[in-house]
Amino acid sequence: MATVGAESAVYDCLVLQCVLSSKRVLCLWFVRASGVDVVPLLRWLGASDTVVSPFLVPGVGSAAVIYLMYKLASPARYAVTVAGTQLAVRLLRRRGYLRVPETPSGKPDPLHAMVSDGRAKVKNKMEDLRGDMNELKGRVRQMRGQLSSQRSASHQEKL
Repeated sequence: MATVGAESAVYDCLVLQCVLSSKRVLCLWFVRASGVDVVPLLRWLGASDTVVSPFLVPGVGSAAVIYLMYKLASPARYAVTVAGTQLAVRLLRRRGYLRVPETPSGKPDPLHAMVSDGRAKVKNKMEDLRGDMNELKGRVRQMRGQLSSQRSASHQEKL
């Protein structure tokens, strides 16, 4: 299926997308054909009436219900695609099938270097914030202790 060239890569991706979309539609068709009532499932998931109302229209066909279910499942599909792609790239790099692209000069890609630098800066800022938060928590505990001792002292004076 895969041949050399950018056009074939686009073609391969298009074919893969069509096959995967057909599988998803087929699975949803089986869900519909098996008699699963989608409305209680959507309500259990916390869907609003705006989302549920198209499923309640009398006389709506199976194809329309399957299309609605397909569109409702899209956000989850996108999340799985993004997470799966990241995991696949990491795994393929670890096993040596993918490598960090290099520029023609033989140096690492500048974009990769910028991302690595940015990641390091964010990590350092997060560590600083954690330290600041721990310091702030200590101050709050100290102030609570002082406030508590002041309250108990004023309570003792009233007695």
